[in-house]
Amino acid sequence: MKTRYLILAFLLVALAGTSVWILTRGSPAERTGKTQQETLLQPIGQARSATIYLKMSSGDVNLSGGALGLLDGSVSYNIPAWKPRVNYDVLGHQGMLTVSQPAGAHSHFYNDAVQYAWDLRVNEELPTGISLGMHAGQANLDLAGTALTNLNVRMGVGNLKIDLSGNWQHNLAVSIEDHIGNVTVRLPAQTGVRVYVGHGLREVHAVNFKQNGNYYFNDAYGKARITVETRIDQDLGKINLQLIGAQQASQDVKTSFFTPPRTPN
Repeated sequence: MKTRYLILAFLLVALAGTSVWILTRGSPAERTGKTQQETLLQPIGQARSATIYLKMSSGDVNLSGGALGLLDGSVSYNIPAWKPRVNYDVLGHQGMLTVSQPAGAHSHFYNDAVQYAWDLRVNEELPTGISLGMHAGQANLDLAGTALTNLNVRMGVGNLKIDLSGNWQHNLAVSIEDHIGNVTVRLPAQTGVRVYVGHGLREVHAVNFKQNGNYYFNDAYGKARITVETRIDQDLGKINLQLIGAQQASQDVKTSFFTPPRTPN
């Protein structure tokens, strides 16, 4: 069994190297220019709920609450062709907003000459689902206190931080797919929380959590009225689960590399 995991580790490390080469060296260089900053302000219109799709090849995404409309904020970029495209439709009372980096854009993400960042805010009162897709970069999603209904994140290579702490008034479903990187998720201690971590070569730190096979859960799970269900699938990297509002005296449940997940009872 150990040999099997060592072979898998070698293959994933080789794949990681290939992915980084493609993202940093395998695409043609884009001509950089003066950094431009534009303001994004999307009104809600007639929508009573919404779904926001954020699609980026590589760069930085910061998302928090506090928008006056559905979504507002600023966009910084120094490659003119990378001006984001924004599309908004309302079908019935459901708004559908897409913010995307233009198709065909490639970034030398690890080249400091390239600047590409979205600093955005979402409305805190309108029930909203969020879907984020990134090939490479950094994402910081501070969604505590928002009216988030569901969250789906897909990231290729990079670091991801998600804050889901706070007092949720409804059940919440979260799905995270991460190829290679570090994932940190902050979750509310007083709400029922369960996290499923899929198979992969990763290290999991889960302070104040209990573990049963692939599942990590808090003391409130199965008792609290509201539940946050999270699934994380990661090929290679580290996962850090934090319970916000839990007592400081705690135990760190740690699952290391090459450790096959146990089967739930």
